[in-house]
Amino acid sequence: MRRYIVILNNEPEFGVTVHFMNVKFDDGPIINQEIISIDKGDDLFSLYPKAFKVGADLLVRAINDIKDDLVSTRSNGPEGKSYFSYPSLIQIYKYRRLVFNNKFL
Repeated sequence: MRRYIVILNNEPEFGVTVHFMNVKFDDGPIINQEIISIDKGDDLFSLYPKAFKVGADLLVRAINDIKDDLVSTRSNGPEGKSYFSYPSLIQIYKYRRLVFNNKFL
């Protein structure tokens, strides 16, 4: 999920997923996944490091599970899935306005 969208939507959390790849975008079986809480005051500069840390840990665990033949997967169906593409100009404007207002009140 694009991090700016979770901020614009005032989401309480977002997720990071490691999955096998297939011919469809973000469709392969899920190897592991983790939900990350969004704390008051979080912004793009704090959410990306959280996501990168969790993602790196999940990826290392997935590689080790595959190597040791311990991997188990689950379906990557549409339930609970969300994906947002690159921001529109309106979304960029709203995000910048939101961040500016929160930082300088």
